Order: sequence, then structure tokens, then C-alpha cells
Amino acid sequence: MGEIGNLSRSDSNFQSSCKVILESFSQAKREEFTAHGIAIHIRSTIPPILLKEAKLDQSMYRVQGSPGQGNWADVPWVAVFNKQKNVEATKGYYIVFVFRSDFKGFYISLNQGCTYFHEKYKEKLGNEKLGIVSNKVRELLHTIPKEQGLINIDLVSQGRLAKGYMKGHICGTYYDQDNLPDSKKIIEDLEELLITYEELLVIMNGRTLEQFNDYLLLNDDQYYLEDESSEEKFQETLLEIEKKNQNVPNYIEENPELRPPALVDKGGSEKWPRDSKKASRALRNNNFKCSFDDSHSTFISKKSGKFYVEAHHFIPMAQQKSYKYNLDRVANIFALCPNCHRMVHHGRDNDKVIVLRKLYKDRIHKLESLGLGITFTDLCKAYGISKGGNDLL
Repeated sequence: MGEIGNLSRSDSNFQSSCKVILESFSQAKREEFTAHGIAIHIRSTIPPILLKEAKLDQSMYRVQGSPGQGNWADVPWVAVFNKQKNVEATKGYYIVFVFRSDFKGFYISLNQGCTYFHEKYKEKLGNEKLGIVSNKVRELLHTIPKEQGLINIDLVSQGRLAKGYMKGHICGTYYDQDNLPDSKKIIEDLEELLITYEELLVIMNGRTLEQFNDYLLLNDDQYYLEDESSEEKFQETLLEIEKKNQNVPNYIEENPELRPPALVDKGGSEKWPRDSKKASRALRNNNFKCSFDDSHSTFISKKSGKFYVEAHHFIPMAQQKSYKYNLDRVANIFALCPNCHRMVHHGRDNDKVIVLRKLYKDRIHKLESLGLGITFTDLCKAYGISKGGNDLL
């Protein structure tokens, strides 16, 4: 069993416990990992010390230390997790004391696990998304301590764990080995950062990690809600897709597709976003002409170099909860000239009915084959038209 110096349990505090890691971990890595004193120190000695010094409510928080799993880690850590949120080192948001690989110091960091990102996007893109979420979360927080506004951390390592921590860092501060504050100051920093941690959990508002991160990455993944605040950006993204000549799938749609999980917004409401790649395909399928009347004049878009038309979900996405099958299908998206598009949203009921009636006749059989049947009366109701109905067909 490796030695951990002259530190005894009777005179140990959190600062001195961390100092042992700074002074001894490099040497320990040259020795057998199993049952090493430093490994035991990080796993078993430090957590109760931190719990006691910070007076953490053990019904709410748990503390875990890791020198590595089966082998020495490049960057050992000690983390504070919220028990009620079922947080783990690889999943969720938490506070972590993480050590540089050269052991010249360590950070306190409000951070996040990388598993969600790696599972959804694979490792390389997942790390990019991890950094994007860190920036977005930082912008949402109002209680970041003045002395803990550090945006980037450098763990002097390109290991997988270190990369995850560096990308996942939201805010915190650095403790240099040559100017290490006393234990009282470190605990005060932790207490302040716990307030920010709790603010973040309030912002999540009961959403799961997946729901919260999906919401934050919505536009970055080229998905947009069907609302006025998102509409302009949604249509602009379609132009960007054309400008970049992105390889948009053809989306062969022969069978119904089950409704995807809902996105949960900050108010807790369920919403289903629109995939801009599908909308782009719908515009291409109609040769960038108005689906109501292809003789309608429009203009050449500076961004895309194509006639400017806009994507319109025929059965509105707001109706998704009433459908077992996915409404965000290419068959449910029409290309409309700007005038027709504004009219079906803001025009007089009689004018709306004229456009909807033609689109309905053109597409209803295809929609029914995808499990998206609707009567014309119900369609009119979805557009806020009090009269219309099947008698207008």
C-alpha cells in the first residue's frame, strides 16, 4: 500500500487533504493502483471531511472522490452531487474539485457529465455540443460568484475525462499550489457555488437532463418551435442549408412514424419542434415555387440563390399531442410564397379557406397514408376558422 505522507486524520481538513493529492499523486501513478494509499485517501478520506467541513445536508448531497477506475486517472476529482436529481459524474450537473494533470493546482468547477452528449452525437461532436451547452447555461445564471467567473479551465491533458471537464466547465475558480488558500476560503467558495448550482436546478424546473439539454441545443441542432419568436430564424436556416448545399436526405415517406418525445420548455409545457432539414427538402421537392399557385411571383434569395418561398406545416405542430404519429413529415410541409404564408396565418377566414382547400385536396390522401388524417372542418378549426367545414370542399 502506497504512503500518503505525514497527514493524520486528526489534523486533516479539506485544504490539507487536497494538498496531499498535489504533492503525492504524480509519484503514486508510478506505483500499483490497487489499494494504494492515495487512492483510498481520495475515495474514502476526503468525502467525509468535505461533508463535515461544508456542513452539507447529507439528505440532499453526496460527495464522491475518484483517483481513477481500475487505473490511475490523469485528473483525479472530488465532486458534490445533488442526490434528489440522481446526478452522476458522467451524467448531470454538479460541482467538482478537479486537479490538473501536472498537479500545479486544482479547480472548483460547476460542471456537467458528458455521457448524454457522447451517446447522442458521438465523442467529437458531443464535446462541441458540451461546450455549447456550458456557454448557454452560463448565460442563464445570475448568481455566479464574482470571484468564480472563470470561463475556461486547463487541465493540461488531452485525456477523454479531462476533455470532458474542460468542455463541461460552466464557472468556477483556480487554486494554485504555490498560493493555496486555507480550507475556510475553499469551503466559502463551495458554499457560494452551491447557490449557483441550486439556481441551475431551479432553471431546469423539473425537466430531466435530456429534456433540458435538448431544449438548450434545439436551434443549434437546426430544430425550431412553431412560434413567432422562432419563425424568422427557422426560415433563415432553410436558406443557410441551401447556401451551404447541405446534403439533405430525400426522406422517403411510405409509412406512419411514431410521434417523437416532446420537448419540454422552461414553463414545463410539451412542444414538438420542426426539423429544418425536412422543411428544406419540402421546398426542394416543390422546386421553390408556391404550392398554392406556382405562378405567384417572388424574388431570388441572396442567401440561397433560389426563389424565396417559406416552409409551412399544413397540420400545425401545435396539434401534435392529438396525433399518435409524427406531424413533422415532409408530406405535411408546403412551400408557400411569403404572401400566401402570411395570409394563412393572418388573413381573413374566407381567404384562408381558399388556400387551405386547395392544399387539402392536393395532400390529404398522402397524409392519411402516414396516419395523419384530418377532416377539413377540423383543419379549419386548427387555423382558428369558425366556419369552413367540409361543405366548402
